[in-house]
Amino acid sequence: MKTSENKQQRLIIQKYLIFNDLIAFLFLCFLLFWGAKIGLITYPRYIESQGVAAMQLLFYFYR
Repeated sequence: MKTSENKQQRLIIQKYLIFNDLIAFLFLCFLLFWGAKIGLITYPRYIESQGVAAMQLLFYFYR
């Protein structure tokens, strides 16, 4: 009983972690596009720095 329960718990945790990573990735993509839209309208010079910051966030979460 114990081993099957542990396996089920591990599967649930893995599904939750994958779902959590997907939400974080979509949120970062939304931030990147929103920042790019605002940047195109108001700050054309700072689009590159915003993109670099978003990539740094991605690498921080996914290394």
